[in-house]
Amino acid sequence: MARAAPPAAGRGEPFAQGSGRGPGIRPALSEEVKTARAKAADGDVPGAIAELRKVTAAPHALPPFDAYGLLLDLLHRSGNHRELVTTLDDMVTRYPSEIRVSFFLVQKAKSLLNPNRAGGGRPGNAIFARELAKHAAEGYPASPVAAEAAALVKQIESARGRGRS
Repeated sequence: MARAAPPAAGRGEPFAQGSGRGPGIRPALSEEVKTARAKAADGDVPGAIAELRKVTAAPHALPPFDAYGLLLDLLHRSGNHRELVTTLDDMVTRYPSEIRVSFFLVQKAKSLLNPNRAGGGRPGNAIFARELAKHAAEGYPASPVAAEAAALVKQIESARGRGRS
C-alpha cells in the first residue's frame, strides 16, 4: 500500500496564535487592551482611551489591531467624531504599506452595518462605518478591498441622502 504524502507545510493546521493571518485562531488580547477593556467596563472610558492611546502611539512592526479596534469602538460610543477621524488618519499614516489595515477597516465597517450582528445596523453606526470605509478606500487604493470600501461609502452616502454622482 502506498502511503499518503504529508500535507504541505502550513496546511491542515490552524494558524499559530498571534500570527495575524487568515481565519485561524485569533491572537490573544494584549494585557494593555485587557486593562483598557476593564477600565471601560468600570465606567472609566477616558482612562481606557488614554491607555489605548499609549499602546497605539508606541512603535510596532504590525498594527496593534486589538488596541485600535477597542479604541475606535470607545471613540464611536463616546461620540467623539473628531478624535475618531484623527485616530483613523494616524493609523493610515503609521502603516501606509500594511494592506491588512484596509481589510480591518472594511470588515469593521461591514459589521457596523450588519443588522444581524449585536449592535449592528444602529443609525449612528453609518457615520462611523463611512469613515472606516473612506479611510480604507483612500488610504489603500491598491488594496484588494479598495473598490469594496468605495462602494460602501457610496452606499452609505446614498442611503443618507448624500449620494454623489
